[in-house]
Amino acid sequence: EPVEGTEQVIHAQLVLLAPSPRFLDDPPDYVGGFGAADLDGLFQLMESNHYGWARLLAPLAMGEDNPVALTRQFEDALCALEPRIARHFARLAFHVDIRDQLPRVTVPSTIVQCTHDSIAPRAVGQWMHRHLPGSTLHELVASGHCPHVSHAAATIGLIRGAIDG
Repeated sequence: EPVEGTEQVIHAQLVLLAPSPRFLDDPPDYVGGFGAADLDGLFQLMESNHYGWARLLAPLAMGEDNPVALTRQFEDALCALEPRIARHFARLAFHVDIRDQLPRVTVPSTIVQCTHDSIAPRAVGQWMHRHLPGSTLHELVASGHCPHVSHAAATIGLIRGAIDG
């Protein structure tokens, strides 16, 4: 409850970093970044070799143009995950499809998308912008799926800009 004599202002909005409503391609109209065979291979690798999966995913997530130290740091973080939980989360995240929910969003949204993202390609950010009412798309000329890590200053600037309106 607001204190007497003060105004309470609530401004709801979303800031989405490298979002994807669906990672699986749905030809011919939707490019999510992964074919069914790609995901099957990823899940098989996760089952058979947790560390091999981390070595495969870390460079995709960090992007080829970023310092190797960031990739190693992310790989170490993936390796530290409990394998069973990581597999469950990956299956959930990579199989989700919330594209039909986007038109229901009623608050302004800022989409931050890297121009070279191997996990959620540029086309995903553009698709979301077309289907998410009241959205603004900001494309960072950068590689990777984690702009908050690899391009922190630029990402913070975009977030601040969205919050400040």
